[in-house]
Amino acid sequence: MMMLLVLLAVVVLLISPSFCSPEALFHQNSKRQAPPDQFTGKPSAPTLQWFPCYPDTFPQPECARLEVPYDYSKPVPGDIFKLAIVKFPADRTVPYKGIQFLSFFNPPFVESIASFPYPFTQGLLAGYDLISWDPRAVGHTEPGLKCFADDTAQAAYAEYLFSDQFTPYGGFNGTFPATDKNIKANIKSVTDTFKKLSDGCVTYSSNILPYMGTADNARDLHKIVSLLPAGQKIMTYYGPASAIGLTYAAMYPTGFDSMTFDGAINVEELYATGLNSPSAVQDGDKALQMFFDSCAAAGPNTCDPTTNFLFCPSYGCYFWRPTGKEVKARYEALKAKFYFKPFKSVPPNPICGDCTLTYSAISHYIASALDLPALFQGLVARVSKALLEIESGSAFPLGEVEFFSDAFPHEVAAYDRILPCLDAKSVIRSTDGLVAHMKLMNKTSSQNGLAVAAQEAMCSTFPRNVNLKHRFTGDFTTKKHNAMVFISNTADPEESRANARAIASRFSNARFITVNEFGMTSFFSGYSACKQNLLDNWRITGVLPPRNSVCNDVVAGPFNGGYA
Repeated sequence: MMMLLVLLAVVVLLISPSFCSPEALFHQNSKRQAPPDQFTGKPSAPTLQWFPCYPDTFPQPECARLEVPYDYSKPVPGDIFKLAIVKFPADRTVPYKGIQFLSFFNPPFVESIASFPYPFTQGLLAGYDLISWDPRAVGHTEPGLKCFADDTAQAAYAEYLFSDQFTPYGGFNGTFPATDKNIKANIKSVTDTFKKLSDGCVTYSSNILPYMGTADNARDLHKIVSLLPAGQKIMTYYGPASAIGLTYAAMYPTGFDSMTFDGAINVEELYATGLNSPSAVQDGDKALQMFFDSCAAAGPNTCDPTTNFLFCPSYGCYFWRPTGKEVKARYEALKAKFYFKPFKSVPPNPICGDCTLTYSAISHYIASALDLPALFQGLVARVSKALLEIESGSAFPLGEVEFFSDAFPHEVAAYDRILPCLDAKSVIRSTDGLVAHMKLMNKTSSQNGLAVAAQEAMCSTFPRNVNLKHRFTGDFTTKKHNAMVFISNTADPEESRANARAIASRFSNARFITVNEFGMTSFFSGYSACKQNLLDNWRITGVLPPRNSVCNDVVAGPFNGGYA
């Protein structure tokens, strides 16, 4: 289950205004304007007891803390999770339709939905109550996953991971070439570092780890559904969150009226080997090439590159060359120069000093542009300006290297790393196996293959004696399922179209919509009237879209200039 493409990346879940990158806006707001905790101290119950919450959000939602047992088959008094649940009421000026469940990318879900419910409460969705929740051990659900003695220890670990003292998975350059000896040394260094995380999780959370699997999250969803009034239940899942929805559909095939998956993962592969295979990243370089092509088509940015980006109206490409092939060559030259060799600004920047950046950080910026091209129209232009600054050797005052140096907080996404290790039936344990896996992943996608492969290294360190009590063992084909629609981009760098099609084919009553664009789900690739019309017609008439529908109407490109 892939996050944004860094070793322990931050999950970005908020749409931002057009003047700031989504990552920066989300984390700056969470630091400066984070709402008070809406759940701590509130009573919990085995039924849904709603209370007002998030008073500054419109429409104001209600919240609940639902008690569920660690083990549904053998409940033990006191061994309970208290699930954090949020509900936005339907618009009472339109006919009531039922309940919409929303799971948006990686957990936790509550804060992201509470921060920005607007897209999911308008139009044909206005008549639905909107519900989301934080799964077991994450977000506001208690108890939470703990992997460090305290916040100070966790912060120190995160700082090390993001420093130039840590060589990321596959970090080879001219002074540390990719010889077999160096590959094995790199694997040992990374797995030793990851082992500190996995051992910490076992030390501090051993009592809950066996009950944190996706199958138990699906059981919790079934419990929530059972406590709600009768009526239509529709469910929408984006990206990695689809693991819960797909598992729920297999376990409770009549427990919903319809499901929509945008950027579905191949959950069968997740349960078998952890979803760290070449099939997951096979579209990564395709998305990168579309970035190059759009840069060429957009033309050069007309602003003086030393001008602050906020005062520049142009969305052309600062890293421009006449053809996508030439943009790629320019990028590869930059990559060769700073491939895990730190960039240091000359002269120093007034804010970030030498603004030390490893190539892994530079790659992270590109990854964000590939993942989120339509989340904020200026993100790709901003990234192209950062590349120009790095190429020049100088971080301009009030420039993008300065901006990005503080845009991505150093955090440890422990839950996102641990959950796939718990869900997977088998992982690679041997060094020789990891060597072969690393080479294959990098061959499949030079842009994000190694970042995904690092998850396999993480799972290789997870103790063999820590296992789920109730691992998913069902199948996806033996039952009649209610209506399901899958949506996938032709070049989703995180969840490949082939993987989405593979899992969609396992459901008997599913339709598939392809959007010819890149980005992490169609939600972030740009507005497609074709896709929206297919979904709206389905919601109005109840008639599923035609099989294998294709939409070709997202043509502007991330630089708003089409494709070369």
